[in-house]
Amino acid sequence: MRVTQGPKNRDDDVKSEKVSSAADETEFPSFDEFETAINPELNRIHEILRPSFLFRAYELAKEKRRLENWREREERRAPDVRASIQRHRRIVTQLRHAIKAIDIAQAIAAEEDPELLKNLNVIESQRELALAEADLTWVIKEMFPGFIHPGLRKKGEEPRQFKLPRDDEPFPGFGAAKIDHWFIEELDKVLDNALTPKATIGKVARDRIIKKMFAVALKEFRDIRQIKKARIRMASKRKINVMVSKE
Repeated sequence: MRVTQGPKNRDDDVKSEKVSSAADETEFPSFDEFETAINPELNRIHEILRPSFLFRAYELAKEKRRLENWREREERRAPDVRASIQRHRRIVTQLRHAIKAIDIAQAIAAEEDPELLKNLNVIESQRELALAEADLTWVIKEMFPGFIHPGLRKKGEEPRQFKLPRDDEPFPGFGAAKIDHWFIEELDKVLDNALTPKATIGKVARDRIIKKMFAVALKEFRDIRQIKKARIRMASKRKINVMVSKE
């Protein structure tokens, strides 16, 4: 069955992703630029761990950018999918009207010639309409909702059969704060072993380094108090999860 076009053509998505990726690579600093900019903070990192810390921090920053671009694409896609669902529902409504109209016509024809509509292949057409109605109903209830990310689905948009591989991919969540907190937590975990003993006193160096990462790699500026608050909250969650896993 051929379904009318709903969400944007996949080729268009691929093209936009390529353009977006190219733009991201241009805006994102090279590793050498990143290392030079972050260098003033490296005296707080164990000398032997500095290369691995820099590499991991750089990769985390690139992953944050990728997650944000991916989130934006998913958020743009959802309204298009919902609009397509509405269009297909209208199509299904008209198909049902047509099926019912044939039933009425058959009842009228039966008084004079019960085989009239059958001989005219109208009954066979009605069967085709019924199959099309069933197929489109599945598309509306299963396929289209499957194109919407689970984190953006509304009530009634839970497919039972249709599932995309990306549904199982870990994702911090929608909203800028979710990805920010993920980035802060991942950097915090890296810094657990990378900071020198002196730098760990008071945790100030940790927050300064994270703030610097936002500014240098992502051209994003975060208040150090917000970073500290988010870092402490995420660290507390980690401790709770560890305690629960040990029970």
